[in-house]
Formats: sequence, C-alpha cells, structure tokens
Amino acid sequence: KAVNWSKFTATAALGVIHRGNLTQSRKLLEPYLPQAGGLSSGSIFSQGGALYAYGLIHANHGADALDYLKTQFASAEEEVIQHGGALGLGIAGMGTGSEEIFDNLKNVLFTDSALNGEAVGLAMGLIMLGTGN
Repeated sequence: KAVNWSKFTATAALGVIHRGNLTQSRKLLEPYLPQAGGLSSGSIFSQGGALYAYGLIHANHGADALDYLKTQFASAEEEVIQHGGALGLGIAGMGTGSEEIFDNLKNVLFTDSALNGEAVGLAMGLIMLGTGN
C-alpha cells in the first residue's frame, strides 16, 4: 500500500500514462485533485501528485491547464500540494516565459521552505526555458 510520497509518485505517474489526453484529463484525475474548500477525500500527497500529473498530461499543450494550475497553486495551503502544483505549472508552462507565473513561483521562495524551494526552483527554470532570461 502506498503511503506519503509513494502516493504522490503513484498519482503523478498517471500523468505520464495519460500524457496528451487533454479532453479527459480532469475527469481522469478528479478523484485525486484538490477540491474547493479543501474537501477532497484523498491525501495531500495524492492531491499534490495529481496537480503534477495534470501538468504532465498537458506538457507542450499547457494553455488550457495553466489557469487551473495557477489557481490551485495560489490557493494551496499544504506544502505538498504546493509542491505538486509548482511542478505541474513548470511542466505545463514550459518555455512560455510567463513573467506572471515566474513571479508567483518566486514569491514562494521567500517562505524559506526547502520542500517547496526545490519544486519552485525547477518550475521557474522550466517556465523560462529557452528564453535566455
């Protein structure tokens, strides 16, 4: 049975399995994605992994996913959910050079969280990929 980070990884793997299935992505991940008001039945690790999976599914086609991921990232209170949201944003927004996303990610760096700092650093690099910035 998967626990903690194993749940995160197992849920994120769904994004690799279903990569490119843009029309059904939300439905596939619905049992794991964070719900409004924090009423999700899944663990925080599954929720974080689901946000990462959502980004993986939408890699190179992230325009539709970016608004959802930005909202989830901004409203996340748990570090693990923010971690998954940052990774999902980075993958879905790869190479966009979006200053808005970059600044939202950068603000989390100032919270001094090692867990989120790693994910946010990676995501910031992915967002600016190829821009020379």
